Amino acid sequence: MRVPLSGRLAVSLAALLAALVLALAAPGAGAEVYEPQVVGGEGVPSGKYPFIASIQSSRVDTPSGHFCGGTLIDRDSVLTAAHCAEVIGARPSGSAPLYYRDVRVVVGRTLLRSDQGQVRRIESFSDIRIHPGYRNFAFDAAVINLDRPVGGIRPVRLATARQDFLERPGRMVTAAGWGNTVPQSLVDAFFGTGGLQIPNRMQEVSVPVVSDRLAQQTYGALDWPYVPRLMVAAGRSDLDTCQGDSGGPLFESTGGWYTQIGITSFGLGCGVLNYPGVYAEVNAPKIRSFIVRAAGL
Repeated sequence: MRVPLSGRLAVSLAALLAALVLALAAPGAGAEVYEPQVVGGEGVPSGKYPFIASIQSSRVDTPSGHFCGGTLIDRDSVLTAAHCAEVIGARPSGSAPLYYRDVRVVVGRTLLRSDQGQVRRIESFSDIRIHPGYRNFAFDAAVINLDRPVGGIRPVRLATARQDFLERPGRMVTAAGWGNTVPQSLVDAFFGTGGLQIPNRMQEVSVPVVSDRLAQQTYGALDWPYVPRLMVAAGRSDLDTCQGDSGGPLFESTGGWYTQIGITSFGLGCGVLNYPGVYAEVNAPKIRSFIVRAAGL
């Protein structure tokens, strides 16, 4: 669930793709950044993860206009990635490829091409709140305040500072979304080749957490900014997120609740050996405090 050297948005509009390439290109790297998707996953039964949201626009040529994921964190707020939110603009003909009035947030839907779930809109451009520290995938978090509350769906819980054990290397966690299901090799990542297949049914994959040391070594060799205090890495060569998974959750079931650990952010290709997916760390103090303030939790 990620893009080639990427964030992991799903797009086919030429303008949106161009904007995303600029927004997602990692500093110092010659490759494109790709939005995440689920590679090596399996279909999710309808209703299993109702807190996961699909962020859509009529300007995006994918099933139902899906371009990013998100999570319901209270009745009227959805958490997503900053690199997903930054492509939404205040004007229909502005520099951002998407206009906020054309964006819809669908919560409780498993099949993109269905009438499942609840559709919400963005009432004002100011209801899109991007972390003020966002840059080069650091602080890759944003909150969208919905035009009206979502009913009957339990929001996901946010990991707390006392739950660092959820990120212990080797621990199995879950990623889910509607990202590209076609693996992206290193060649695909650097040259923008490879297929794009956005599934109709939400996919999920169980992935192992990767140590900060290993993630920092692998991405550091490419001069990519993996920041241990702000990020968590997870995945292996055949299990990963990809384009279209951006903004969606890395989470775990704890005590009958789903607890979100990360926000799908970026990676090199999809399912590439030694290059795990990278997620914004939800319980990082400066990320979690922003989320709490922006959502009014």
